[in-house]
Amino acid sequence: MASNIPNYVIVDTNVLIYAVQRRIRLEDAVLEIPGISTIVIPSCVMAELYGLSRRNVDAKVAYEYCRRFRIIEAPGKGDECIISAAKQTGAMVITNDKELAQRLIRSGLRAGMLSGKKIIF
Repeated sequence: MASNIPNYVIVDTNVLIYAVQRRIRLEDAVLEIPGISTIVIPSCVMAELYGLSRRNVDAKVAYEYCRRFRIIEAPGKGDECIISAAKQTGAMVITNDKELAQRLIRSGLRAGMLSGKKIIF
């Protein structure tokens, strides 16, 4: 299912919380990327947000916000889950975790970061 120009973008937990804190509509930022038409959230990100939501209001809002996007099953937890989902779908990943972004790039996958209301590569 992977392709050279994926139309999916996977969004990491830290970007979702960042967007909530700064009142950024992810659709506006992410869907400006050429060729991207679908935001997907791995099940592990939903699980992480759910766990954080018990003590973090921003995580709770992010969890509810994510329900409007396509949720995909992805094995594992944390970074491994994100990498697995990206490989499975051929999707680029938006994360504000520099180490994860570097791992994705070393694996031949595309990664971007949310800075302000823009995605940077």
